[in-house]
Order: sequence, then structure tokens, then C-alpha cells
Amino acid sequence: LGDVYKRQLPALVNQLGFVYATSSFPKNGLAIQEAIPDLEELATDVVDTYLLPGPVILAGASEGGAITALAVERSDVFGGGLALCGPVGGFQQQINHYGHFRVIFDYFFPGILPGTAIDPDPEGLAGPLYPPVRAYWDTWYVPRIAAALQAYPGATAQLLKVTGIKTDPADPVTSIGEAVVGNLWYNVFATYDAVETLGGQPFDNLWKWYRGSSNDFRLNLRVPRYRADYAARLEIAANYETSGQIHVPVVTAHTTGDPIVPYWHEPVYRFKTWRAGNGRLHTNLPVFRYGHCDFTANEAVTAFAILLAKIQAQAP
Repeated sequence: LGDVYKRQLPALVNQLGFVYATSSFPKNGLAIQEAIPDLEELATDVVDTYLLPGPVILAGASEGGAITALAVERSDVFGGGLALCGPVGGFQQQINHYGHFRVIFDYFFPGILPGTAIDPDPEGLAGPLYPPVRAYWDTWYVPRIAAALQAYPGATAQLLKVTGIKTDPADPVTSIGEAVVGNLWYNVFATYDAVETLGGQPFDNLWKWYRGSSNDFRLNLRVPRYRADYAARLEIAANYETSGQIHVPVVTAHTTGDPIVPYWHEPVYRFKTWRAGNGRLHTNLPVFRYGHCDFTANEAVTAFAILLAKIQAQAP
């Protein structure tokens, strides 16, 4: 996450006269369902212990942004939400985003990574070319990925065009490597946890038509196809998708050049709130910059101030 959220936001909130409290969750990885009751309990305990007046505001970044949006929709504990760079528009689409990137990467760079989009660290790997993926990710596979991107610029350009991944025009070499490795990291390290948590394999590209390569027909003919397990799709639809049914103010902020959680989540979430009749309670702040959760202190304070103003305007 961005340095502002991890290190500066707590101090900024304290300087504005607010108490800041946070908590870890009973599991790592995909912990959205565990997080919401934990945060409700934390908020209630802090308010009761210190007899604090005023609303409880929930803030989160990345996965925490999705937790914030979902908690505000479902709970009456929170008086407002600040969701930063989160997959608030569509959780199924975000999972598919990582899967799409992996299958397209494997198409343009075959043999760089073992396994598949749904089994990225298969058991039984042996030999010097393919050590266990997660155990040797930084020391073995990241350098292989970087070397391949540099050796085959044409394939790299097609990979970025087909997947629509954002990069930094001011520093294309570094940002391309970061964006590619970042998206592959989520596929490699989050897939098995997602399968276990959701009760099935969630990635679906069965009817996806990929565009932007030099030969789209060949690409779509050869790219592997996967159907998401029904149980996983049902679990996502029931418990991980936002509805836009908010009853308190929500501010979302997002970098427009986010390569990990794309900015398209914001207009989708905006549409959800308007469809639910709650559009006036939602404010989106686009930050015109490359990066995931890359906010400045001023931008964080601005988002927080707008949320406070909306909460005060709603107060009786």
C-alpha cells in the first residue's frame, strides 16, 4: 500500500482531532468476511471504552477499500467510509483481471512460469529451471520475467495492449516491470487462498474475447479457457460484490493509472450507487497518477475532509 496510508494517515487523522484505531484479522489473504464483524467490534469497543462522541469513520486501502465499501453498506456502526484504490466496482471482475493477465502472459511468454492461471505453483516441480514458484519468486522468477520483458519488446507491447494494464509514461521501463510482476504476484500468491476461501475456483474466461494482439484469432484460439466453479461464483455474488446501497457518505479515491486494481472500478461503483438511489452520498476523487494507492498526504487529507463535510451536512 501507499506510504501515506500505511504511515502518514494515522498521524494525519490524530492531528485533525480524531482517534485512530486499527486491527488485524483472524486470517491473512482474502479476509473480507472476517474483517467486517472484527471492525464493528473494534469500533464499538473503542467508542464504549473512551466514551467518544461523533461518528465512527471506516477507512481502508486496496482490499481494505472493498472492506470499507461493503461494511458501510451492511452495517449501521459506521457514519461514513473512505475507500482508497479498492476493487469496489466488481469483485468477480477483479479476480478475472488477474486470471486474464496470467493467461495472456503465458501466451506471449511461454515457459517463463510453470503451472497455469488456476494452478500457478504446482506440486512436484523439480530441476534447475522450475523450482517451487512461491518459495523462489523473488530470487528466481522475477529476474526471469524481467529478462523476458526486455528480450521481447514486441511481445511485451502486445501483452500490455491486450490486458489494458497501465504504466507510467515518465518511466516506462520500471513501471512495465512493476505492473507485470505485480499482477502475476497476485495470481501466484492469492489463487489458492481464494479457492479455499470462496469454496471453488473463481476465475472465468470461458467466453472472453481478447483483443489487441497482432493476431486476435490465433490468440483466442490458443489461450486456455476456464469456467469458474458455481459455488465460488455464488459466494462472490452473495458476499463480495458491492450493491451501492449506502445510507451514509462514502468517498472513494483512486489513481487513474492503477495497474493492479484498475480505475474502471470507480465508474462502475458510481453507477451502482445511482441505480440504488444513493448517488448523492458517494463522491469519487480521481487522482491522475500512475501507481497503486499512490496518494500524497494532501490528497489523503482532502478526501478525508470531503467525507467529514458530507457527514456533517447529513447530520440533523
